[in-house]
Amino acid sequence: LANDASNEFYVNVPLAEQTGSFAMKIQNHNNNCGNGHDINTINNDNNDNTTTPDFFMAVTKCTILEEAKIDNRAVTKLLLQPLTGRRHQLRCHMKVIENPILGDVTYGGDSVLTKRMCLHSYRLKLPHLLEVEASDPFPVNESNGEIEIKMM
Repeated sequence: LANDASNEFYVNVPLAEQTGSFAMKIQNHNNNCGNGHDINTINNDNNDNTTTPDFFMAVTKCTILEEAKIDNRAVTKLLLQPLTGRRHQLRCHMKVIENPILGDVTYGGDSVLTKRMCLHSYRLKLPHLLEVEASDPFPVNESNGEIEIKMM
């Protein structure tokens, strides 16, 4: 995993449930964050980190692991670490930074390159109980820089 601090940034944008909807509401946010590679933190519009009554804080630490291609289209492999636990937090925060998860049609991800969402846990850790790690489902072919999407 990458430990270079320049490859890390945080997304801090509150989320709320929508009555009668599967998708979450994303609090208004500064939309000038581009692809997220040149920023340290993306915050909500409230500089004091307060939220409106129906929104709850949601913070995700993001680490850029690799940049590669799928069918000659640029993609970025990220390590996402939710620091809070909101439903769809990772998916919403990737939409906020304008890099939706590949295949996540609910939050704007491209479904042309794959028929499934490319969001996977690589480690599950329950302190004093269990720790399990999985292999990378999206290995990069070193010869051509292309990511292979394994259909599971």
